[in-house]
Amino acid sequence: MRHVQVVGSVSPATLEIRMGRLASIRPSSRTDGDAHPDPFDLILAGLGGSTANCVIAHAVSNGWDLDAVYVELALHGEVPWQAIGRRIWVDGNLDEQQLAALLLIAEQSPVTGTMNSVVHVQSRIDRLPDQDGIASFFPQLAGNGERT
Repeated sequence: MRHVQVVGSVSPATLEIRMGRLASIRPSSRTDGDAHPDPFDLILAGLGGSTANCVIAHAVSNGWDLDAVYVELALHGEVPWQAIGRRIWVDGNLDEQQLAALLLIAEQSPVTGTMNSVVHVQSRIDRLPDQDGIASFFPQLAGNGERT
């Protein structure tokens, strides 16, 4: 299964995209170990980056207490893909109404709209679990939420 993670931080404003693997698009006679990102991973990265940016922009424009957004995406089924699973975690002091608004914003983002015309994007949003919980999804964030 193809798998991409996106971490968007409010301050400093950063967006980090992690692709689960790099794979050569086609066999290469080159021996320098050069690998190219898989095109489907790049699609997921674009959707994840757009999701994080839209959620952050909406929260910041409303003055909501949001520190970071974590997005995990995976393709489900076989080519042609049947669905994209998208899970969004937020790190901040947000109430249920704010979470619902952020999920709606993610669902209405331009990239999501484009993707939904081709494949169904299944989304959910949750508060960031404790550090032990998030480490199971983002091992590089183990301990105090700092990126390694």
